[in-house]
Amino acid sequence: MKTVKKIIVSFSIVTIVLINTLVFAGVKNEQCIQFKDGRVVQGYVIGMDTNIVKIKTSAGKIVIRLVDDIVSAKDCINTRGTIEAKEKQINLSNILHDQPAPKLFTEFGLSTKYINGNSTYHISFDDSWANGGHGESELEFPYDNFMTGITLAIGSKYTEKPKQTRGLLTLSFFYSPSMDSGTMKDSDWIENDAAFEEPPHAGKDCYTESDAEFTGLIFDINYAYHFSLNNNWTLGPMIGYKHMDFNFDIYGYSGTYWTTPVSGTGKVLEYDVHYKLPYIGLSSNLLFGKKDQFQLNFTFGYSPWAKVKDSDDHLLRYKLSEGDCDGHAYLANINIDWNFYSNWTLGLGAEYVNIDTSGKQHQSWYDGPYAGSTIDVNDNKITSSYWSAMFSISYAFF
Repeated sequence: MKTVKKIIVSFSIVTIVLINTLVFAGVKNEQCIQFKDGRVVQGYVIGMDTNIVKIKTSAGKIVIRLVDDIVSAKDCINTRGTIEAKEKQINLSNILHDQPAPKLFTEFGLSTKYINGNSTYHISFDDSWANGGHGESELEFPYDNFMTGITLAIGSKYTEKPKQTRGLLTLSFFYSPSMDSGTMKDSDWIENDAAFEEPPHAGKDCYTESDAEFTGLIFDINYAYHFSLNNNWTLGPMIGYKHMDFNFDIYGYSGTYWTTPVSGTGKVLEYDVHYKLPYIGLSSNLLFGKKDQFQLNFTFGYSPWAKVKDSDDHLLRYKLSEGDCDGHAYLANINIDWNFYSNWTLGLGAEYVNIDTSGKQHQSWYDGPYAGSTIDVNDNKITSSYWSAMFSISYAFF
């Protein structure tokens, strides 16, 4: 009953204020509306319902509060830095500067991106001199593909700057079906060439190139909170997670083993690599142009917890090589968005990712003359670097 009574009393006060405002709209006196926390707002009630009241302050700002928060409303006038309200002096420093709740929105977008770069693993190993001594092997798998994707963003806008983003949660998913992606390069270095009945040979001892087909997906989720530095610029922290699965089918090969030409046809190798990149970083937005219709966004992320696992199935040798590595990664992204019509936005962007990890590789033969044999390689490096260019179109729901 006490709660109901308080609501009735508060609602009555607000009703009186609203009626007084409508009746004396031409009068210069304003209302001093006091809240439970002791703060006072000077202005007029411009709207209300059973739960909330909307007040326009003398400074032109809008205050939205619960009806139950209002203690009293009295006529007041400005008098030399104070508000006089029926003989009670209240310092103007207590005038409320509350703003309406931030404007929430959801944005859905469709995107396409071109990705160019590579994923590489490099191993070093030692064997007996009779078997070649120290050796190194490197396989470079290319990205040269288009990917299509969807993006979902949920966030809030600063009320005093409706196009300035405050908090933003973004999820994106990109996928590429199997398609040609360029040339895979396979390089080997052998210390003791004589072990293979070859004369001393400088540089790469074995080198072949093959045709690669790529299938891949990229998933990214991040949250950024932007602090308003001025009317056009925001900057804030960001946290996120990026997951990438890339699969390669390798066909044919041609090149040289020392000085002897070699070649072959058919599928020769299958390679899968999986990247897990939790990251932290910064995000910044800059509004510009007529009516702030353009927004420049820059993000930079760093992952000291990068994890990579890969699997290389050498079909011709019946050998499976599995790597497990840890390291770090850098992620940089820049986008420019054009709010060209109502809630519609076109975007252009570019991204650069660099991943550097190291760990171990386990090799096993599942068939052929060495079936059942295994080798552990302690010096394994899996790296990746790529850049991409993206075009998107999106629609925001407020």
